Amino acid sequence: MASVTFLRNHLFAHRNASIRYEVAFKKAAVKPNDIRRLIDTSLKVANKALVELNEPEQIPNQYVIAHTKRLLDRLSGIKGE
Repeated sequence: MASVTFLRNHLFAHRNASIRYEVAFKKAAVKPNDIRRLIDTSLKVANKALVELNEPEQIPNQYVIAHTKRLLDRLSGIKGE
């Protein structure tokens, strides 16, 4: 989880212009499967909460799936993995 926190702090929530995306992902040592597991686990947790609230479970739409796949493909292409 520390690697995801690093990415959040340096790329997404507080963009640090002095570090390139490729460098940040290498430094965080995040692998595509790490992101995939985080997404899957987050969706499972959210759906359990929705069930408890008698709300319908959420299924990612094609737009989200396509963008997630592009992100994971990009991560796969980063050298040093």
